[in-house]
Amino acid sequence: MAITNFPKPETVKELRRFLTICNFYRRFIPHAARIQAVLNNYLKGAKKNDRTPILWAEESAAAFEKCKKDLAEATVLYHPSADASLAIVVDAPDTAVGAALHQQTSKGWQPLAFFSKTLSPAQRKYSAYDRAAGSLHGH
Repeated sequence: MAITNFPKPETVKELRRFLTICNFYRRFIPHAARIQAVLNNYLKGAKKNDRTPILWAEESAAAFEKCKKDLAEATVLYHPSADASLAIVVDAPDTAVGAALHQQTSKGWQPLAFFSKTLSPAQRKYSAYDRAAGSLHGH
């Protein structure tokens, strides 16, 4: 599954983006807050666009891998419904593109699948819109 290949964030800003994805799916992930706590420690006192490099410790690297695994497993909780409305949610930070396919049900939005791709140096120069659109179209 694509989310399991998500690159380890190199800066606090990149980690914040990853944790935003995790927080969006928190209700589908058992013990998410406890697992993410060690990662949230990197954000303490940091500004929104903080590009401070992350010095990964063994515990935090393991928590990052566990978060990715949990996100991947969250998608197997739901099967597509033929009559459900679908939505694609895309995020295109500086170094990668992530997307999720959701279906709308009476219980709210449910994740069906994830996509992520590391951008080439040339793609990193694109605008956020072009990074997202180009990557989803296979460019």
